[in-house]
Amino acid sequence: MPFYFTNISSAICQALNSAQNSVLICVAWIDFDRYFHVLDALLKRGVKVQVIVTASAKNHSNRFLNTLIAHGMEFKEITMPRVINHMHNKIAIVDDETVITGSYNWTNNARYNYENVLIEKRVPYEIALLKYEINHIEILNAVTRHISNHRIQCPHDDCKSKAKIILVYDDDNYILMASKCTRGHLCKFHESFYERDGLLDTLDGIHDKYSNWYTDNEIMNAPIGEIMEANQAIESFILNSSLPIASIMHTSISTNHFFDEGERILRVIWQDKNLSFDLEYSDYEDLKYD
Repeated sequence: MPFYFTNISSAICQALNSAQNSVLICVAWIDFDRYFHVLDALLKRGVKVQVIVTASAKNHSNRFLNTLIAHGMEFKEITMPRVINHMHNKIAIVDDETVITGSYNWTNNARYNYENVLIEKRVPYEIALLKYEINHIEILNAVTRHISNHRIQCPHDDCKSKAKIILVYDDDNYILMASKCTRGHLCKFHESFYERDGLLDTLDGIHDKYSNWYTDNEIMNAPIGEIMEANQAIESFILNSSLPIASIMHTSISTNHFFDEGERILRVIWQDKNLSFDLEYSDYEDLKYD
């Protein structure tokens, strides 16, 4: 397996230079002066070059950037919902078959760190999933901003902190919405029963189909179109909600126990990246029967 621990930027340039049709680069930071010649040569050969980076003066003020854009390079900066976070991927895809990834930032300073990179061909499913996730970042950021903008006041006593919603549903058509605020209060916000002909029925199908995978082979055979469709349904539901739904969970039974009936757990169907809280099944039961 082609791992590199030294001369990493040279290995990256060699892999990029092999491109015949397309190069997609998604990295936090890039020093274009190091990669200018290989990228410019690709553009002159008619290779499609796309570069996606985190929004940073280091990226958009590079003296070689405008020349590459003028020669046809597509350039996009990703602005995160919180300034302390970054689009921190380190991925490149060459000709929709070779992946470059690892700890190495595409910067001059990274040459002095202990870093690594892996360069190898991947199966079409993995390439499709990588490209989908890269192009999906801005949508996820829009969802995060929507959740943050619609936070509610914590219902706990006189707490005035802002809270987000965790939605849990079960096989008996029961929904529990719990609120979790910045001060740590966990409260029952709403409970009801739902009709099995809407989004949650779709989510239940997703859960049944994908939550019990046991082998990499089963995951690799999952249709990328179905994953995209599921994500779109969830994101549309959240973006159209007036509530800050930051997590959707389903009650389930763990199948990791061989000598008993299994442990009751909550499986995460979807969760916003900025929700730093995991609801335990015991918490769910306390709220449900409160």
